Amino acid sequence: FLPGQGYATYALEIRLPVGIDRAALAIFTRELSSAGTWMVSFADGAKEMGRMAQGVPGTSLDATTPVWVNATAPLVTGGEVRVMLRLHLSNFRHARGGTLYSPKLGLRKRVSQVASFRLVLDASIFGILFIIALYHFILFLQHREDRPSLFFALFCGATALRQWMTGQFSQELGMGLSARGFEVLLALEYMTMPLMLMSSGLFVHALVPGPYFRRFVDGFCVGLGAVLVVFAFLTEPLIFSANVYLYQMHLVLCGAIVFIYLVYKAFIGHVLARWVCLAFGMVIVGTVNDILHSKQIIQSAGYIGPYTFVAFVLMQSGILSGVYARAHRKAEHL
Repeated sequence: FLPGQGYATYALEIRLPVGIDRAALAIFTRELSSAGTWMVSFADGAKEMGRMAQGVPGTSLDATTPVWVNATAPLVTGGEVRVMLRLHLSNFRHARGGTLYSPKLGLRKRVSQVASFRLVLDASIFGILFIIALYHFILFLQHREDRPSLFFALFCGATALRQWMTGQFSQELGMGLSARGFEVLLALEYMTMPLMLMSSGLFVHALVPGPYFRRFVDGFCVGLGAVLVVFAFLTEPLIFSANVYLYQMHLVLCGAIVFIYLVYKAFIGHVLARWVCLAFGMVIVGTVNDILHSKQIIQSAGYIGPYTFVAFVLMQSGILSGVYARAHRKAEHL
């Protein structure tokens, strides 16, 4: 195994189909956890056909500028059947440097469609989460006793922030294109994991309260989550990214206990707990998939956590609407 820090050059020879128009081709790659420069050239290196930059790779910490961004580049025309793909790569700020995804070489129109589809899909999910978070926060401001709406708004807001980070929207807007910007954005992404769990624990307790469960939420979900947020805020990216298992264990263990609590409440006849349990089940499936995918234990379709959360949001909105409707009918009856 290669170390996670350092610098290297990788080369891959590609044999193209005979007669294909090189000008119709393009190359696309998703983000690196480091800095890299991709170059496509003739096999003998005489002519460069395309180049992609994801930051500035270097041989030292000060000479390296990582940028977490997707990249695409069209290829110029040429008559070569064999081409060479080279990658200059370096990492000194992340515990796990290297290529997270394989680059894609294909028809320019198809490559452009795939890149645009990912951007539109990520932006749509962020917009949905942001609007729902704002809507429920306004509901709470109008009725301060409505704690479920507040915690649900915080949950949606934390997930929207994570979607913004993983979608690289800051970089697309020209922000975070520096070594310091990379560190700040990486820290924010790590902070979103405990923030999501903290707000979700408070939300579940607001809907399905219990004295012992409240102690668990305050001590483990909120207390330990706050420690992890401060840890990412105060330490260097190389340190907290090397301890990502702490964030993942906190997310999995606390999430599992919350789910078990909901199952228990549903089993003893709590109707609202049954619907919340079903909704959280979808989130758990997405979270487990993302963790296994990030560890390369499974080769799934990718990170599906934000998408399963959209389904969760729709169900929770229905659950909260039902709670409001029952409260309104009770007030009318009284």
